Amino acid sequence: METERPIYQPTGGWRTNPLSNIPGGSTVIVHYQDYTVEYDNIKNVDAYTKYIMNKDTNIIKVTVK
Repeated sequence: METERPIYQPTGGWRTNPLSNIPGGSTVIVHYQDYTVEYDNIKNVDAYTKYIMNKDTNIIKVTVK
């Protein structure tokens, strides 16, 4: 039985791109072994996922909702 991982949702103060504070766009969900991070208001999903996948080798998978 798989245990549920904590989900973190960074707030505006933790985000580095000013566009992430403007409503609209997609939510990118980054899955790690022990937790999940949901980034909302992503305007360019392809560029964002490519960037984070190259930056962090601990990512298991990335999904978009």
